Amino acid sequence: MARKPRVVDIPSIGALDRSSGRLGRQLAHALREAVRKGDLLPSDPLPSSRVLAQSLDIARGTVIEAFEQLLAEGVLETQHRVGTRVANSLAAPSQGESSRERRAAVAQPLSPSARVVALAQVAPAGYGEPQGVRVLREAVADYVRRSRSVRCSPDQVVITSGIQQALYLCCQILFEDGDGVWVEDPAYRG
Repeated sequence: MARKPRVVDIPSIGALDRSSGRLGRQLAHALREAVRKGDLLPSDPLPSSRVLAQSLDIARGTVIEAFEQLLAEGVLETQHRVGTRVANSLAAPSQGESSRERRAAVAQPLSPSARVVALAQVAPAGYGEPQGVRVLREAVADYVRRSRSVRCSPDQVVITSGIQQALYLCCQILFEDGDGVWVEDPAYRG
């Protein structure tokens, strides 16, 4: 007798809006909300990507995309041969807590996982100084002072991403529309 995959019912997921597209993003949002509301508790197992895809009548890759996003956010965790579960780090209930108390604890806003905090320290989101990193500008000013006898302060140094950006900035600062310019040949064609 052939085995049939079991149909999974996670009521809080609801129906996905196929007309708006981005089903993976919708599924990730629905699963995140299910965890936030307490419909899915820490260490609750999730169905396999194949079973969930078949239940929702979507592609397995879409389910995998949603799972990967939630794994990166720390909402889910996975172990080899165990499967995907809601992350235990979201709540650590004591022995005496009831199911209702655990659901109320999970309903609190999610805090970032240790992986997210560590990543934020290595690659801070946001813009730095517009002239470039101060330490680098100090090193450049010191280098041109020693090697080229050019006296300048770090505030006079601007770090660019390459020759094109440097030339663009110089042209924006130094020239007006219609000014004539001499360029050496051969030169940078960009």
